[in-house]
Order: sequence, then C-alpha cells, then structure tokens
Amino acid sequence: MPHSRIDPHIRTSPAKSSQRALNPDAAALNTFVGDWHVEGEQLEGPVGPAASITATQRYEWLQGRRLLIHRFDGQVGASPASCIEIIGCDRDTGLCRVHTFYNNGLTNVWDVELHAGRWHLYGDWNMAGRAMKVRCTIAFHDEGKAMRSHWEHSSNGLRWHTFWDLRAKKAIPH
Repeated sequence: MPHSRIDPHIRTSPAKSSQRALNPDAAALNTFVGDWHVEGEQLEGPVGPAASITATQRYEWLQGRRLLIHRFDGQVGASPASCIEIIGCDRDTGLCRVHTFYNNGLTNVWDVELHAGRWHLYGDWNMAGRAMKVRCTIAFHDEGKAMRSHWEHSSNGLRWHTFWDLRAKKAIPH
C-alpha cells in the first residue's frame, strides 16, 4: 500500500493529549454543506478487499447552525455502506468532534482540525478485530465544488497506509 502523503508532523492521535485542536467556526464548516456525488477506491487491507466506492453525501446544518449533520449512503463493492455523523465544535475548549454512527451498529468519535486549508480527522477504529489509528485528510478544490478525502491506517502511528481514496463533486441544485 502507498505510504502517507500527509505532513508527518500533523497530530495522529485524538485530542485527549495536551495539544489543542484548531477551532473551525461555522463559516469554515459551511464549505461542506450540500449534496455530493462520491466515487473512489478501497485498497485491499484490514478494511476489506479492493473495491470501487460509489455514494452520495449530504451535509446540512441542524437548526441553530451549531451542529453539522452528515449522511453517507453508498456501496463499497457489492456491500452497502452508510453512516450518519454529527459534527460540532466546543466554543470553550476549541475542540471539534465528529460522532459517527454506522449502518452495522458500530460508532466512532473523531477529532477534527482545520490546518493549512485542509481538514484532518483523527481517531482509532476497530479494523479486523484490532484497534488501528486512522486519519483522513480532506481538501477542497474547484472553488469548493469538489473535495478529495484520503483515508489512512496505522498500527503504530508512524507508518501509514492508504485504505480509501475518495473524490466528490458537489451536486448542482436545480
């Protein structure tokens, strides 16, 4: 599997450490809002066999614009994949978290930071019966109408391997 293209100095563990996550505000999170068409690849590894990924995503504000709701519905190969996420930032601590609920009943909590114009998610994920460190870098381009998500896993936080590479285009409202 390819090695990381992410800056190795970026934090690779949840914000339980003394290091404080950057606090993106509502205006920054607003970049995600809308409907997206997703395509990509899953590389063979602890998540599963190599497979194509197709999905739709929707990001929308919960009334009050303090929490962003994300729905992901799609296919990884022939298997359905979906989740609902609640994304929010604590104004007092500056920590931003993503609470994820998967269609298989599992849940996860990710830390999220905005660094140098890119979004970074960090956390631990149970893969193939063992906890793995996971990180994702999301970059927007084409004036916010496209995004790329690069997902990686590591058993030790030092050597990273890609498992998902996703490209998304924002749906044009009719």
